[in-house]
Amino acid sequence: MLPYAFRKRLVTLAPTRIVDEFNQLCKNDNIQAYDHVFITDNIKVFKWASKDTFLFRVFKFLHQFAILRFFLDGSNHTNPMWEAVVHVRDIRRSKQNIYVDETLVLYCNSISGYDYVIPYIRGPYTRLILHGNIRWDQVMQLIHPGVTRVRINATIQMPIQYYDVFAEFIAKHFHGFNSCFVMFNTPIITYQLRERLREVCERLNHLYEFIGGPKERISISYRYNDPCYFVVLSLLSVWNILVLSYIIDSIVVVICAMHYTETLTALLETTLR
Repeated sequence: MLPYAFRKRLVTLAPTRIVDEFNQLCKNDNIQAYDHVFITDNIKVFKWASKDTFLFRVFKFLHQFAILRFFLDGSNHTNPMWEAVVHVRDIRRSKQNIYVDETLVLYCNSISGYDYVIPYIRGPYTRLILHGNIRWDQVMQLIHPGVTRVRINATIQMPIQYYDVFAEFIAKHFHGFNSCFVMFNTPIITYQLRERLREVCERLNHLYEFIGGPKERISISYRYNDPCYFVVLSLLSVWNILVLSYIIDSIVVVICAMHYTETLTALLETTLR
């Protein structure tokens, strides 16, 4: 039997396919792997998120392509994306670890719900969306070094004495290409917090934006004044054009094959008569 600590590190670092194989070997760890997952302790939200509408299927298809995903999100936003929905009670019942490759969406009604579920979260997810009620240090726990985009719609419990710590952490973390932090309509967006975030962003030369009104939000993103940004964007465009061309060609081949099969079947039926 492999040491427990080693197995935990492997779960955190390994790609999805390795985790799937590893899960077969180490049943007692009970690992469940996802690319994009929505985890909640709210039964109404669980039922809503489980609905597979036509528009969401279209969105999931477009989301596969990096350049389309980039334009769907924009430079200071992150759209939620999931392919599976998990209720916290199922995690509680099975004690399963949740390995996430790309997008983690969490909706917990209470801070205690986040306290329970966070220890079961594993994986190198890069996109994080938070709803419900959460504590400021829980947000920091979920933002590991590989996270590049965060959207917070949750109400955050944060005493004023921790504003400086939180602002420094957020501003210093989101500094790379295509990185973004956005916080929507939460009571925690006070003048003092806005000022702390603005001051740190100015010092680090990050792009800070505050939008007031009914859809109040704060966003922090990478300042796109680097020529490398345009080079990468061009490469992504070429790559996705090639991928789309391949998909279209494949569809044409399938349609032609189906037509050929129908024609051949009709010809055989005529010959046999």
